[in-house]
Amino acid sequence: MNHADVIHKNLNNGKETLIRFPLSTKEFEDQVSELFEVEHYKEGRVKDGVYVDLGANIGLTALYFKDYARKYYAIEPSSQCFEALKLNTQGMDINYFNMAITSRNGKEFLKQTAKDSVPQTFFPLDNDKIYSREEVQCKSIDKFFEENKIEHVDVLKIDVEGSEFVIFPDDSFKKVADKIDLIIGEAHYTKQGGMPEFVPIILKEYGFKTEFVELKRHNMMRNFYFTNEFEKEKKYSYELSTIFLAKR
Repeated sequence: MNHADVIHKNLNNGKETLIRFPLSTKEFEDQVSELFEVEHYKEGRVKDGVYVDLGANIGLTALYFKDYARKYYAIEPSSQCFEALKLNTQGMDINYFNMAITSRNGKEFLKQTAKDSVPQTFFPLDNDKIYSREEVQCKSIDKFFEENKIEHVDVLKIDVEGSEFVIFPDDSFKKVADKIDLIIGEAHYTKQGGMPEFVPIILKEYGFKTEFVELKRHNMMRNFYFTNEFEKEKKYSYELSTIFLAKR
């Protein structure tokens, strides 16, 4: 497992902190920047809040919210990320779950789509190379809430690499939606046709109003290409934020 020494004013009060991560250096640095510098989850800081973290990864989001959470449920299916999650959040009062939230109960295979990463998605894109697979336990969100006696959630954080388009439209989410005050996370593109723009439409059904959060750096570009009869190509691009905030 890789590791890095990270010093940041928002992480452990500026003390030198050892963070373990089974990810590429770029993936790790992007997470640190998005959370602790850009702070794209700052709207989710709720004092004495109950947090459910879907896709807790290596625990950086838990560290970001550590001074606000009264109760924290960290759910991460990747065994390597789960190991890092527990190491990085030692001493914190966290409920850990090495599993995935989906629309059904059973087992599925996570796929690794980057050579220097780990299996993290059920939904690789058509051009993605699959480097490895990992079988993980899956559970519907209503069953998870029931088993853990969760009656109210201040913040549901979700970053599940495309599984939001399996979780949100399902009846299992409908059963718990009214227990959630705020949803914050990242939406993705999937080969099944999922795209960030669908998230507000889906969540509107449950009474949420969704907005996309502008980042102070390039997040994702949507491109359109045009080639004229002389084979000269033009490219049109605009920046799209995939980070969203949904509240009632």
